[in-house]
Amino acid sequence: MTSLLIRYEQGDCQNVWHDIHGIEDVTQLAKSDYCDVVDVIDVTTDRIRLNVITLYTWLLEAGYQFELPEFAYVPAHSESRNVADLLVDSVGAVPLLFRAWLTEVGLVCFRGKPRLESAHAPWREAMLDPLEILYSLDGTMEMLEDRSTSDLDFEFAADTYTKNGFGGGMPTHLTLPSATPDAWIREAPEQATRDGVWFVDYLREYFSSFGFRSTALSTARIDAFPQRPPSLLLI
Repeated sequence: MTSLLIRYEQGDCQNVWHDIHGIEDVTQLAKSDYCDVVDVIDVTTDRIRLNVITLYTWLLEAGYQFELPEFAYVPAHSESRNVADLLVDSVGAVPLLFRAWLTEVGLVCFRGKPRLESAHAPWREAMLDPLEILYSLDGTMEMLEDRSTSDLDFEFAADTYTKNGFGGGMPTHLTLPSATPDAWIREAPEQATRDGVWFVDYLREYFSSFGFRSTALSTARIDAFPQRPPSLLLI
């Protein structure tokens, strides 16, 4: 049987992840199967990181006005890796792909507007949902202290309304512990009609719209940028 990694590298990315999503507990896998899954996650994470860097560079060169420039893109460093270790030590299993984001990708926050927009209103009225994955060691410790059960809802992004300055609802989060290869992401019910979405699919939605999820980044919105959107790697 062809390995998951070979299939993935041959371009069968979605079907490979569909098969991986059928695994409920990676600790129950045979060693060879576990290593195959980890190999796919490693390659996927490399592509995710390169896509984030590509999008950040495109936005920066286009004069995009980041609302939080200090968090627009921060490569993974010791604190982000400490967050991953703290979660494992405090709650147990963390989905492998999400842990790989923490340790290999870092922080990202694409809130803001194009420089060419004469005012914030046209961009904000589009209700774009910019990619945002933010966390800190202090914030994680606070979440752990405030939890009322042994489980932890690890919050890493605001909802769409908060990102657009309107106030909002439930933060985007995943529930830990979880021994699945991928993380099941839950969002505010007013912005998602589904119960949740796998993290890899969540990221695909952002990458397919150049960092701004949904149909909001239409041709009219893309025309706000002097450079055309970049090509991204399939995940």
